[in-house]
Amino acid sequence: MRKIAATLLDLVANGQGQQARSNHPDAKLNNEVKIAEIDMAAIEHEKNGVPSVYSCPECNGTLWEIREGKLLRFRCRVGHAYGESLLASKNEELESALWTALRALEEKAALHRRLSEDATRKQNSRIARQFRQTAEEMHQQAQTIREVLLEREQPPLTGTDD
Repeated sequence: MRKIAATLLDLVANGQGQQARSNHPDAKLNNEVKIAEIDMAAIEHEKNGVPSVYSCPECNGTLWEIREGKLLRFRCRVGHAYGESLLASKNEELESALWTALRALEEKAALHRRLSEDATRKQNSRIARQFRQTAEEMHQQAQTIREVLLEREQPPLTGTDD
């Protein structure tokens, strides 16, 4: 019994017990809490992953891919963490980008229509025609994005065809 106690004291004194303690589930949980609180020392300590091709939906930093047994998760340099929720975040990011593109195209089409009206009022038919043509192109592009967005809102069909 004294030998075990002496060995444990020696391991702790020489820092060799630190690794065993860091692999303990409570230690991992505490490290996760520190990372969530954006403790840079904890974030820098967790470098057991590889850089992925994905960016963080919150800060756009590179996500590190971390595999722990069967669990696959991702974490960025500042501490944002994802598991399977990364897919949902990427879907939201895509939808937001599509809505932004739709709004930008509609505004651009409206501006070109307005400039066409102004050119018509000034009796500059060639410029008015160019603005109208560009407005129509922007409208068609916006319509394509609108269709994609509406398609995304439709629930997937279920069932089997016989």
